[in-house]
Formats: sequence, C-alpha cells, structure tokens
Amino acid sequence: MRRSMCIFTVGLGLLATGASAEPANAPSVMPPAKVGRMHGYVMTHFYFAQPDTDPETDCPGGMTMSLRDDFIAQLPPADRERASQVTELGKVARMILATDHPKSGLKLGEWLTNKDMYGGHNVCDNPADYEYTQYKTIEHAGTAKGLNLDGTADGAATASTCAHKKFTGADGTPAIDNQMWRGFGCIKVYRHDGNMDWDSNIRTGEWTVLMEVSDPKGGGPDGDVDVAFYSGKDPVTLDANRHIPAGLSLSVSDDPRFRAVTRGHIANGVLTTEPVDFTFKYDNQIVHVPWVFDAVRFRLALQPDGSIKGMMGGYADIEKLYNFVVMPQSIQGAVSNKIDCPGLYAALHRLADGERDPATGTCKAVSVAFDVEAIPAFVIHPSDKQAALGGKP
Repeated sequence: MRRSMCIFTVGLGLLATGASAEPANAPSVMPPAKVGRMHGYVMTHFYFAQPDTDPETDCPGGMTMSLRDDFIAQLPPADRERASQVTELGKVARMILATDHPKSGLKLGEWLTNKDMYGGHNVCDNPADYEYTQYKTIEHAGTAKGLNLDGTADGAATASTCAHKKFTGADGTPAIDNQMWRGFGCIKVYRHDGNMDWDSNIRTGEWTVLMEVSDPKGGGPDGDVDVAFYSGKDPVTLDANRHIPAGLSLSVSDDPRFRAVTRGHIANGVLTTEPVDFTFKYDNQIVHVPWVFDAVRFRLALQPDGSIKGMMGGYADIEKLYNFVVMPQSIQGAVSNKIDCPGLYAALHRLADGERDPATGTCKAVSVAFDVEAIPAFVIHPSDKQAALGGKP
C-alpha cells in the first residue's frame, strides 16, 4: 500500500521547535496533559464519519432496501402477501432464519427459539451465499468526510490501490477517499441523523482509545515527534453532568496488539504523521471484537479548551470490517437497523479501493474515515505505575 504522509493542525507549542503557540486570547480550560515531555489524550468521540449531507443528494432514489423487504421481494409471488404480514422484529428475524433461501419458498410456521437466532448458516453470517434484489450506494463525487489516502487527485489506480471516484470535503478539500461511506451512506441508521450514538459506550466505560504525542526517542531534527495510539485498560469516569472530564489518569492496554507508534513532524503549527497500522479493542455489551485498520493517519485541530477535534483516515480489510461491524449485530440487529447484509457485502467488494493484489489487480480493502474528538488525559504505562509504587509490581 502506498505510504503517503498526512497533516493535522495542533497547538502543541511545548513539544518541539516550529510549533505555533496557542493564541493569547484563547481560553485555557486545561492544556494538554503532560507526563515529562509527553502530552496525552483520551478519545471522547471515535467512530465512522457521518457527514451532515442531504440524503436526497446522496441517495436520490431513497434509502436502500431493508433486509426484511429484500427477503420478501425474493420470495415466490404466492408467499409475499403472507410474509408482508409479519412485522414484529423478533418474528421477522425468525422468519428469515427458518427459510433457508427465499427463492425456495416461505417456511412461516417453522419458528425458531431465541437460542437459535445466533450463529449457524444464515444470510448475515454468510452474505456471499445469498442474493439481493437491489442495493443503493452513494455514487456522486460531491461532499463527504475523509482524507486523501492514495495521494492521487482523481482516484486513478496505483500500485497499491484500485481506481475509484473521489469525494470533496465540506471545506472544499479535494480528492477525499471514503469508499466505506459510499457503501453505508444509504442505510438510514448509519447517517448523522440515524438516531444511533454508536460510540456512547465510551462514556459507559466499555472501551477507551488513548493518544500520546512526545519528543522522539533517540532524538531527531527540530520539530520531530513520536505519536502513539493505544487501547485503554481503564474505563473513563463521568463528572456530575455526565461528561468525561479532562485530566483523567488512564492506563494503556497490556496487550501489545492494541498499540501503535508512528513518527510525526511539527512545523508552523502543523503535525505531519506517517501512516501506521492500528488495531483497537471494541466492547459493546456482549460484543467484544478487535477493530483493525491499516495505513492509519490522523488530522486533528487543537481547540481553545485544550481538546482536539478532527479525523482519522485509513483502510479496512472488507472481511474484517464486515465481521466487526455487521456480524455482531445478529439477524435481529440487521432487521432492526435495516441492513441488507448480502447487498452491503457485495457493495463493499465492488467499491474496494485499497490493498490491491498485484497478481489479480483487485482490491480487498475500503478507505474509511473516523470523526475524532479527544480531551487531555494522563496516559499511564506499566512502568509509570511501578515508579509510583516505589518500584514494586
């Protein structure tokens, strides 16, 4: 994969020569937390970007068909009226599971128990084995969120990427890559007004992502920094207003899989980082899966109150992306969220633009973008804890 550089604006004036100072009139609620020369943060919002764009522009034919409606559309005509009468969420899921394939006819009477609603050979666990009637994706080159990941202006194929259409940022930034949004953007629940706060479980303490910016180990030219990302070991706590307060002390995960370190450079208030592969641990009630991304880079802006906001861009292997976003929802979740599993799965493969196979010329990953917000926090490593205890484990 092509390893281009990316930039994000920060105000880490204490870190390195060339970093611009924070404006004198900016309110200072809490500057970036420091341990020695390190500046730490905890993510308070970290999820797939959902741009505030017009759904009629993105999806002129309306939202894509739900799993229930696509299932009914594929039934023999004689069965469609009976199936249309099934509307209760649990019964719709059982109807789909009881019917091995809609084209073979409805098996409405063969209801399943709750324990049978997870696993097994079904349409969402095995989407490549099933057909779909139609699936709508975003086809325009208009506004979306993301970063230029492949370094091209027009989405032309490179040695590591496949040809694809580019988006434009809301601020006019050209050549944005976000093929995942093309695939998910016509599913109502994944849009910004879809009434789903997908990362609210950060606030309930189920998972955390930490970030550190520090002077480089081994030294380097003025302005060079190390940037590290970690899954957190500790849950966040909330203040009396149920907000995550700045200044929490949070430990990094003991699992080395959930750590990534890359080099950056600060000049004129802009930090440029080299892409890095990053896996973090995602927990949501009964769902416990690693989210895996390649060639990740961030663009973040320091806010007057010491927080940071911006974006993450990278590539996600389609099989892994589907496995950690769609499959954990089960058939019941897919029905509830109106996710047409076979249609989405096929669309992601059609839209793939990353991790190109030189032998076949096909790609197996899609570009993705995350909205990111973070506040100052003290990032604690195992050695820091030992030092605080006088060297005792």
